Amino acid sequence: MSLSRSATTVTSAASRQTVIDRAAPSSQRWLSLSLIAFDRRYLGLKASPALRATAGDARVTMRREPSSSADFVVGDAFSGPTVPWQLMTVEWLREVRRVLKPNGIYVLNMVDLRPLKLLRAEAATLLEVFKNLRMVTPAGSDGRPAGDNMELFASNSPLPAQRGKPVAGATVYDRGAIIRLVAGAEPLRDDYAPVDQLQTR
Repeated sequence: MSLSRSATTVTSAASRQTVIDRAAPSSQRWLSLSLIAFDRRYLGLKASPALRATAGDARVTMRREPSSSADFVVGDAFSGPTVPWQLMTVEWLREVRRVLKPNGIYVLNMVDLRPLKLLRAEAATLLEVFKNLRMVTPAGSDGRPAGDNMELFASNSPLPAQRGKPVAGATVYDRGAIIRLVAGAEPLRDDYAPVDQLQTR
């Protein structure tokens, strides 16, 4: 399983996986180490050549990952209800893009409620770094995202064709729909990423 508050890289379907358990600030490193120990003791986590668990700040630890080495990077990092700002910026996404193979996919799990200011800003950020973007989240009666948990899929190669219907209650938004949603939103950058102010809770 993926550890909570983590960024995960997967290099093949045969699966070499690296789980980076976010531990920032450094004073919280003990918490990440404790979580890894808990998973090993109670959930059966077993490190192997195919699975490596690392405690560290994702922004720092990701720099050690080889370029063009991952089929997927999964961002599932939370500080309370919010993704840490440093994992939502153009600069972070460029690092993700570096680690991904040319046809690799970045998957981001995030939460926002209407008026969706944070979602719009993050989608604009993703569109600045990646050519293709898709989102899966519940829709409101007006067809726009209702506000809740949302999964965003980004790549510089065409995303796989959708097969079948999404899970009950979810709607798939393609790149065109997302572009319309984010109109006027500014991408997040390391020098300006007011994530806590943008998120509606």
